[in-house]
Amino acid sequence: MSLFTKPPYRLEMVTVRAKKGGLQHQIVFKVLPENLPPGTALPYSGILLRSKRFVSPKKAQDKREALNTQIWNKNHYSVDEHPRETSRQAVRFVLDGIPALYGEPLGEAEANELLEFIRDLVSFEPPSEKEGFHLLEHILLRPNDPNDDLLNISLGCDPLTGPRDPYSAWLSVLLPNWTAKFSNKQFQEYFEQTFRREMPAELAARFCWLDKVQMRRFEELFQAWLEAKAACTPDECHVTAAANALIDWLNNTPCSCTCATCCSSDSACGDCKEC
Repeated sequence: MSLFTKPPYRLEMVTVRAKKGGLQHQIVFKVLPENLPPGTALPYSGILLRSKRFVSPKKAQDKREALNTQIWNKNHYSVDEHPRETSRQAVRFVLDGIPALYGEPLGEAEANELLEFIRDLVSFEPPSEKEGFHLLEHILLRPNDPNDDLLNISLGCDPLTGPRDPYSAWLSVLLPNWTAKFSNKQFQEYFEQTFRREMPAELAARFCWLDKVQMRRFEELFQAWLEAKAACTPDECHVTAAANALIDWLNNTPCSCTCATCCSSDSACGDCKEC
């Protein structure tokens, strides 16, 4: 379950034939008209931007995953010279200072119209917002392979007296901080208190109130991990890469503190109140 409505666009990998007959791979930025208001006119048959071509499908897939983390950010789109036809303009998606996607060669007016369409497209959100949360049991991330990373998250203020096992009986609750109710600090406290009161006494929870950037990234990693686990068989299971990426995100994302009293040395306890 995603806390975002399905976006009206997608990055897809397509296979194209090179001039010499070999197969190459390309990323295309595609409009999904079914997720837009009825009657929306689609320029250029709905395929707006393309990447360079890749010989390796893995390199193309890795690039697509990197682009997905920022493709929704309208500030990465601009109009500049087309890379092959310098007398013409093109919409470009620039990541880390490097153009990663670009559109067809156009006149300046057409290119700016397409730029406005794309920025509106990636900013589009339906009027209703989902309110929900993700629940992650830490025990499911317990290492079972020499290459598995370890959870290293804050569970208390004092490392000598606080909990040392981040797996057994621990949950992470990941929530959006931007919706109508969940953006209210008093409601956040009420939710945490209610959740702790209603959950089984042998469990402990940490709460992660995420903004949209953080939630998008978590959901990408969470979904990849779930798909890797779902593909496991009794004889074969390859989840290390997906699990390590999710664990790295959890280790580096401060969440609400779980200690009874706060301590300034713990970055996760910045706004903590007594649980």
